[in-house]
Amino acid sequence: MLNEVVEALTLKKTPLLYEFDGFRVDVPERVLFRDGNPVPLAPKVFDTLLVLVENNGHVLEKLELMTAIWPESFVEEVNLAHNVSVLRKVLGESASGGKFIETIPKRGYRFTCEFKPLREERATNARRLSTSALPASVTNGESFHGTTANFIEQAAETQSGFSRKFILNPFAAFVFIGLLTATIGVGYYFFASKRTAIHAGESKPIESVAVLPFANESGDANLDYLSDGLSESVIDRLSQLQQLKVISRNSSFKYRGNNLDLQAVANGLDVQAIVVGRVAISGDNLIIRAELVDALENRQLWSESYNRRATDLQAIQGEIAQIVTRKLRLRLTGEQETQLAKREGVNSQAYESMLKGRFHFYKGGHSIESLNRAIKNFQEAIDLEPDYALAYAELSSIYRTLGANGYLDPKEMTPKAESAALKAVELDDKLAEAHVALANVRRNSWQWDEAQEQYQRAIDLNPNLLMAHSGYAQLLSFTGRHEQAIAEAKRARELDPLVPQVNSNLAQMLYFARRYEEAVEAAKRAIELDQKNQSFAYYTLGDVFYVKGMYREAIAAHLQGCEIPGYTVNDEIYLGAIHAKAGNLVKARASLEKLLRTKQYISPAELAILYAALGKPEQAFVLLEKAFAEHDLQLIYLGVDPYYDSLRSDPRFVDLLRRVGLPQ
Repeated sequence: MLNEVVEALTLKKTPLLYEFDGFRVDVPERVLFRDGNPVPLAPKVFDTLLVLVENNGHVLEKLELMTAIWPESFVEEVNLAHNVSVLRKVLGESASGGKFIETIPKRGYRFTCEFKPLREERATNARRLSTSALPASVTNGESFHGTTANFIEQAAETQSGFSRKFILNPFAAFVFIGLLTATIGVGYYFFASKRTAIHAGESKPIESVAVLPFANESGDANLDYLSDGLSESVIDRLSQLQQLKVISRNSSFKYRGNNLDLQAVANGLDVQAIVVGRVAISGDNLIIRAELVDALENRQLWSESYNRRATDLQAIQGEIAQIVTRKLRLRLTGEQETQLAKREGVNSQAYESMLKGRFHFYKGGHSIESLNRAIKNFQEAIDLEPDYALAYAELSSIYRTLGANGYLDPKEMTPKAESAALKAVELDDKLAEAHVALANVRRNSWQWDEAQEQYQRAIDLNPNLLMAHSGYAQLLSFTGRHEQAIAEAKRARELDPLVPQVNSNLAQMLYFARRYEEAVEAAKRAIELDQKNQSFAYYTLGDVFYVKGMYREAIAAHLQGCEIPGYTVNDEIYLGAIHAKAGNLVKARASLEKLLRTKQYISPAELAILYAALGKPEQAFVLLEKAFAEHDLQLIYLGVDPYYDSLRSDPRFVDLLRRVGLPQ
């Protein structure tokens, strides 16, 4: 019986030795020999060699290699490159490669060599010859190093003379088993004690986290949507928890690339923990590596590798969110646990189309081209999965954006946005994004009370949803509740501190509240974060200068905004109004003529601003009545925008406010 136990531990079918071109890899002893002489290798360099050799002839993705070599740690690609470089020198290759290790550009490495895997007596004899060249400390049993678990594992993987002696000598084997049992018992005692102490100090939950964009290790930039989409899905899951602050994707996605200082990232985002990861493709499979790091204490809380089919992507992101929640030591309600564990069950192709749509929506800077591509992707998702609530919600947001920003006529876009939003809510009443989409439509339709209910419902469902707080802040501002609006806008900035648009929105709320100095600070903050893409911040800055009578500065700010992609002819209205107030009537009239000649959609509510600045209030009121009849979206600004101040004392303006449902 004793011999059977030991044999069960020692017998294994993995080759013990690999021989190739004068080299020998001794697996159990973890030694590389060249012409019978041992070659000193660091443990992880040997691991790198062993993984390559054991997968001879197969391409190994970089992420696969790093996961196999560092299973309990999250390391950068430079560590793998260093190990391969060391191996190449040892094997006599150049830095660019040789006959053993082949570099597969933008993917990984492949070991290409014919070798002889040796076992049984031949392996034993070869080892005896090789180990004669080793120092005594390596051959006297000290090669079984590390923890008790490692000791058992190495004993199970060897058929050296050391283990065979136990089989031949029952008494020695009995002593060995006794010592092993005692070692395990003592080890468990100290492990349990340490574990208790650790858990005693870890009872306090972590209350803030950022999910950084998972690195795309596939070598194909066209798959960025996949790695970004996985990160966004994890954010979406975690954001539903009331007790956890989750940074929005816009700010967390500012941190891309290798060699990040996670403590610096945590300080920049004001969070305690960070989730990082990598995604690679191997055939039809996704290889995903995820890690949770306590950034304050600079220690790993959890890491896991997944090698699954691409169709399992939805399940994987749900698993990651659940595990991260447990490791953050959060106490969840039963409903929260159910929500986190919820499987979408969406057609995998539809899910992929939705991820592509989001990628174009967020990454395209709201250009007309990127918005059209996103529409196509979301519609593809709906065609494949007719009950896909999130795809309908996203589609509604794009239609609203096209109408509100003057790209297309709101009379065409608003009904489409409303229809998609209603469908999203009908399909999933617990989807926060659906309620935000409907709230935005209701707000732009002057249905203020229902819009507020929808925003509040969205925030209840997902307290970390940036678009809910930003949209609600605007509603509060438009209806004259400035302090509440600014508080909501600042909450949005907490969730997305590094995104210029959030600071631009706050600047606008402060501008409407007539807190001009603070508005200037917020607008300048947005420009500092992204000088090349913040036309909205430049416009708000110009608006503040306009109100303060600083016309030269106002014109300069608006001209800078007009140079940034995303400019529409409607922006000419405000530039013309500033010229008019500055006394530059020739330039103001030139702006008006340009607007009257264009074939693009012009908001009558905004065009009224230019006529008012030119001292033509009658024409301005004609346009405002036209705007009311057409349900112009820009009338939502009527109650707070200083550009309308010259018309406010007129009873017709007061009556218009009443009809739009705004405070008078």
